[in-house]
Amino acid sequence: WMAPECILQMQYGASVDVWALAATVFEMCEGTPPYFEKTEFWALHAIAKHGMPAISQSSGAWSEDLGDFMRRCTACSAAERPSSALLLLHPLLAHPASPARFD
Repeated sequence: WMAPECILQMQYGASVDVWALAATVFEMCEGTPPYFEKTEFWALHAIAKHGMPAISQSSGAWSEDLGDFMRRCTACSAAERPSSALLLLHPLLAHPASPARFD
């Protein structure tokens, strides 16, 4: 899914890749792309106007770090999204869970 600035045919830069990463994470968490149940036109309009929906917290399965990562990566304003270098310092990536946690 495209970042709002792409949908609105504005100039864009590397921050669209940060948005795309978040869209991929969203799909991994939810099993479907954002606004999957809607038409493509509706989804593009919603993203351009309101941004990406939050990942579901109904099961409580997602960490606060993941929620924060997603909020930062999906800021509607490209200028508010972190760079990829800054994302590497985010707790979600800087302090990953140990493999033993998944046993």
